[in-house]
Amino acid sequence: MKDTSQRIIIATFSLLFCFPIGLRADAGFQPNEPVVMKRLDELSGQIHELQALVKNQNEVIESQASEIESLKKAREGQPVVSIPAPAGEGKKPVEVPSWLEGLAYDGSFRLRYEAFDQSPNRADRNRFRGALNFGLKKDLGKDFLVGFRLGTGEPNTTNGSEGLNVDPTSGNQTFTNKFNFKNIWIQEMYARYMPSYLEGLGPIRKAEFGGGKFPNPLKDYSTSIVWDHDVRPEGAYEKIEVGVLKDAGALEDLSFTVLLSQFILGEVGTLHGDQEMYGYTGALDADVNVGLEKPMHYRVAANVYDFVDIEDNVFIGATSLARTNTSNAAGTLAQDDWNILQLYQEVSFKDSPIIGKPVKLWFDVAGNAEGSHVDGTVNSNERKAWSFGGKLNKLDKKGSWEAGYQYFRIEPNAVVAAFNESDLGLGFTDKVGSKIWSGYGLTDNLALNFTMWFVDDLTQNAGNDNVDRYQTDLTWKW
Repeated sequence: MKDTSQRIIIATFSLLFCFPIGLRADAGFQPNEPVVMKRLDELSGQIHELQALVKNQNEVIESQASEIESLKKAREGQPVVSIPAPAGEGKKPVEVPSWLEGLAYDGSFRLRYEAFDQSPNRADRNRFRGALNFGLKKDLGKDFLVGFRLGTGEPNTTNGSEGLNVDPTSGNQTFTNKFNFKNIWIQEMYARYMPSYLEGLGPIRKAEFGGGKFPNPLKDYSTSIVWDHDVRPEGAYEKIEVGVLKDAGALEDLSFTVLLSQFILGEVGTLHGDQEMYGYTGALDADVNVGLEKPMHYRVAANVYDFVDIEDNVFIGATSLARTNTSNAAGTLAQDDWNILQLYQEVSFKDSPIIGKPVKLWFDVAGNAEGSHVDGTVNSNERKAWSFGGKLNKLDKKGSWEAGYQYFRIEPNAVVAAFNESDLGLGFTDKVGSKIWSGYGLTDNLALNFTMWFVDDLTQNAGNDNVDRYQTDLTWKW
């Protein structure tokens, strides 16, 4: 702006200096000639216009200076975080408020086509479904984290349960009901405390304490014969990992993890009305050098799940989640107590000795230690479940792939059907069958998956079905 004012002044003096010279060059110059007076008037008008322009520019400069001063005062005392520019771009770091530091998001969107080949009592079925979720989490310093997740899920239409999501084992939403809008639910809202002062305190490697509605901490020590992968428990948990051995010959590392869970299933406020689940988990992890580039990993975990008073109330609204567990006419569970024992084992290679690809194998067995119904009948043949399987390679980027197989056998009252695998045939317990799947990475974030389920009911009666279920998924993760 200063340069502009200087140029205006120089132009003005140039006019004043050059104009008389031009006049003197005219033959017969006379100062009172009409043409001279006309030129003087024009010059006077131009000078007035230039003076007005300079005044206006000075006002703009003063206004901008005032705004800059206000912005400086507003930012005083506010810390900032510098984000480096991408390599090679040569740009200055971008400054953002420090409260954005430690904020992360993730989510996924899945489109599914699903076909059912059901015989002999149900018609075959085809349906399209979608599943969407979006989560945010924020580090609050070194030791604390909070987060939440929103996602889809089916609403219920049963009288007494209208508007409720009554399936804790699925985030799918079926495309139906004449283009109506779909529901979004709170899938997670939680806080975690990971005290850094405990790390390295004696043999302790890490500790974690969580509360709210959170990702299931038990899924790493179990298969879906007990916990469907969509289940998000509510309550609290405590987890501590302790180092046992390190660099002891072929045993490169050995650690032990203790996980305690206190899950809230229902709060009613009457005698035997509230329901809880208390979990006790102990897991041993070992990295063993077996002559490969990377060590073999082995995990064995023992779980005890004590369900309190769930047999008296397994309802969400007016909808019973007894499902394929033995139940009475009122929809409550016939089994009078639920204490489930589970033993899970897995072995994994990051580069398997045969094909040089990641391989994971597992075996899982569970059973209900309480075997009597409310009428005193013992049902020892309805309380066991087991599964084994394996996965080859890992789908995690463009061009990557994976394939897997899993076998299931789950007797009617081996586990709580409200929370176990929902895609096994028509879901839950009283099932025997297989799952076969494969997937391919179309891009780093987009994958195409195919899954087949071949399932029979264990209990054979006139109402049973054999179900072949086929799923094609297009999944985008971010």
